[in-house]
Amino acid sequence: DFKTGFGITIIPMNVANVKQVDRAAKQSFEIITPYRSFSFTAESEREKQDWIEALQQSIAETLSDYEVAEKIWFNESNRSCADCKAPNPDWASINLCVVICKKCAGQHRSLGPRDSKVRSLKMDASIWSNELIELFIIIGNKRANSFWAGNLPPDEELHMDAPAEKRIAFITQKYKEGKFRKAPFPYKTKEQLNKALCAAVVKQDVLETLMLLFSGADVMCATGDPVYSTPYLLAKKAGQRLQMEFLYHNKFSDFPNYDTSFESGFSEDSSHSTFLCEFLYKVSSNSTKLLTEKKLKEECNRRWCTLESGFLSYYENDKATTPNGMLDISEVICLVVHNSEYFLNRGDIFTFEIYLMSERVFLFGAETAYSQRKWTWAIAKHFVPPVAECLLERDCDLIGQLYYKDCHNLDQWRKGWFAIEKSSLHFCLEMENAQEDSIYLRRLQELTISSVMQNGEKIDVLLLVEKGRLSGCYFLADMQNEKERVMKYGAFIRTLPPVNKATLAALIEHLYRVQKCSEINHMNPHNLALVFSSCLFQTKGQTSEEVNVIEDLIKNYVQLFDVVYYIEVSQAGDLLIEVYVERKEPDCSIIIRVSPLTEAEELTNDILGIKNITPNKDDIWATFEVLENGELERPLHYTENVLEQVLHWSSLPEPGTAYLIIKRFLTADMMKLYNENNVKGCVKAGYLKYKEEPSKLLSGNKFQERYFVLREGNLLLYKDMKASKPEKVLPVNSLKLYLGVKKKMKPPTK
Repeated sequence: DFKTGFGITIIPMNVANVKQVDRAAKQSFEIITPYRSFSFTAESEREKQDWIEALQQSIAETLSDYEVAEKIWFNESNRSCADCKAPNPDWASINLCVVICKKCAGQHRSLGPRDSKVRSLKMDASIWSNELIELFIIIGNKRANSFWAGNLPPDEELHMDAPAEKRIAFITQKYKEGKFRKAPFPYKTKEQLNKALCAAVVKQDVLETLMLLFSGADVMCATGDPVYSTPYLLAKKAGQRLQMEFLYHNKFSDFPNYDTSFESGFSEDSSHSTFLCEFLYKVSSNSTKLLTEKKLKEECNRRWCTLESGFLSYYENDKATTPNGMLDISEVICLVVHNSEYFLNRGDIFTFEIYLMSERVFLFGAETAYSQRKWTWAIAKHFVPPVAECLLERDCDLIGQLYYKDCHNLDQWRKGWFAIEKSSLHFCLEMENAQEDSIYLRRLQELTISSVMQNGEKIDVLLLVEKGRLSGCYFLADMQNEKERVMKYGAFIRTLPPVNKATLAALIEHLYRVQKCSEINHMNPHNLALVFSSCLFQTKGQTSEEVNVIEDLIKNYVQLFDVVYYIEVSQAGDLLIEVYVERKEPDCSIIIRVSPLTEAEELTNDILGIKNITPNKDDIWATFEVLENGELERPLHYTENVLEQVLHWSSLPEPGTAYLIIKRFLTADMMKLYNENNVKGCVKAGYLKYKEEPSKLLSGNKFQERYFVLREGNLLLYKDMKASKPEKVLPVNSLKLYLGVKKKMKPPTK
């Protein structure tokens, strides 16, 4: 059968998995499929490993998609590994913006996800958005290495056949220590770097942002803008998609500034010279799932452990010279001390858990409570910064870092250090001269977990409300300056989840309309606030502070909820809107009252009458809707409801860029002539450049040529003239046609 090429069984590798088995014959392995398992035995250990490696490579190839790789390889410098120059690398570090080979990717993973986020070009298709692919094409390995390896001596370059030990040493020096990094900036302080970062993210040069960030700038630094409070939001405001993508993938990066003259906020402490060694019980887990007592008893092993120079190492026994594993204490984000002891066959043990940035959890157990406290205190001294050392003086059950907001600053997330001691939560902001504060947990009025969108990512937020503590809107109501108070209200409202914000906006809008008729219904803002404050506050809403908050929200509804499409609401429901005549200039602006029944033709005639414009016999004037500050426009049909269209602007990403303008309809004659010369049922066809927005595919990010046919009230889209079936059928009567194109869509012609 082998000589003739006929197989007994064909195993599809796209559904298979390879597993080594523990049997008497050590050269055994299995191929496991959903319908059957196959056992094999090789003649030697080396042959077994060769087969396993070949099978795993085959499985990877069957699951691979070369589309992303081919696009990223479009940049020639991405066709060789950024570290060892190996050809056709199919892995990448998406936060460092380098394309790397499989061998280097394994060493990048050892840096941890905080320093290098490794993804496959072929198998991790879901992570590769249009913007991320474009980012790698624009930067490329050559430009990235001009920074990362700008000072790399030729004799220290890494070769593609280098062993793993040399590879990890080189990659650590290159990225984590910045040994070969080019220093392109003269900045000496973190404040200067942060300021330069805020200026860079609004421009197109992403490489400059990369160099600033990995030279020590803070990706979450304060920008000074209460609305666009982070560099990511500044980039979003400026429409810099690639800057947003780069900042998003580096939101947890915390690279130090490698310049020795840089004024670091943290100093080396004598605690880093701490040395401990002792037998501990150890259980490791690859996830943050809680460890059960059953698992603890089954997998708990006694190991010789040492704590030295910021690393916790564990050995098979006290005679071993090579550690089984090692923990970098600087990667610790949380330390939990268990008060209850677990009883094993060996006796009682006193446990503590270590949580790492890589989402791994390690559980250790000591034989005495004193030993437990000694180890946890020493570990905490290594990862808690000096500004929060006051927390170490407490007998904490849990200590770690969190990002948080409070009523005094709702504009940005700040890093803080938190510790739980019995019934109190103590916390300290990570900044100079920060004061320790605390919350008594038995006095909590509210404890909830909600999901919010932050920089395009869904995160869980824990909300704590303590009785008797002035917080949120209560605190703001005491501010005497109304303008400043309204600004703080707006900042607070913008932090609400979308559903909560929309619900509050709908209610306050209704109350705002009701108070506009106060001459008839006697319901002014204060009276409405007295009635509705009890519905909106969990504390029954009977205090003057709560009533004042609701009154402020009603009075300042338009400003607080960014209502840009009208100025005033009348008793009849009419709106005052701004209309321009011929061009958008202050002198050409008219404020006019529009009713819900006003049509485009009526508005046009009213405006022309106000401006004393008498159209010529052959001139046709019309109302045009303009979007994107003039990039798109369309004439409103003379029977189209004006107010209905204006109200739709609130759903636009930037409602303030839309407006109405009255001007001559220059192409009306051409449309009339076309209708007269073409009989009913005629067909219009031809090739056009086409782009669909939004699109998840990279091809959708570019204009493509398609064959269009206008026939029988439908616009048909074909791949080409020879295609028999249309890709899309668009009914013309349901379309809105705008003249122009958005600049950010990068049109193929001017």
